[in-house]
Amino acid sequence: SSFEESQRRAIRRRKIHTALTICAALAVVIIFASACVSVFLRIGEISVDGLTRYDEGDIIAASGIDIGQNIYAINKSDIEKSITTGCPYIKSVKIRRNLPDTLSITVYDEEPKYYFELCGEYFVLSESMRVLERTNSMTTLLLDYEQIIKLKTQSVKRAVVGEVVVFDNESYLSYAREMLNTFANSELG
Repeated sequence: SSFEESQRRAIRRRKIHTALTICAALAVVIIFASACVSVFLRIGEISVDGLTRYDEGDIIAASGIDIGQNIYAINKSDIEKSITTGCPYIKSVKIRRNLPDTLSITVYDEEPKYYFELCGEYFVLSESMRVLERTNSMTTLLLDYEQIIKLKTQSVKRAVVGEVVVFDNESYLSYAREMLNTFANSELG
């Protein structure tokens, strides 16, 4: 019985030793992988694709990304928001990591559809009622955008470039979108 007891202890020690060895090996692999990711996976090149009115440097500057940053330490949604805020004519952004060191940014532009006047200034809007531009010159506006449609709107509470226009009546935005969409899809439109 003492022989059986020593056998059980020996088996238990081997199991504990094996488990500790596996844990130590796993810890070493995790530390090595973390070191490799932080040291080797750095952004070496940023490419910008898509037809847009902004040049590549403006888009990269708006993104806030720098060469040398870790390619996995960036937050895609924060970068997309930074680009669409800093470059209001950009409708959406797609970011792709091309290993080992390239970050690819694809942008899609908004089309100016409407404008309205507020306090002597003209605000250019996209189809989604996002403010794309603010200008003081009606002549420049009409020369730049021949097919743009003037809107007569309710009281505007807030019109900030890069954001959706805010009306005094909150339900007016959905109403305006629906009416404009219906009009655009009709024969009259």
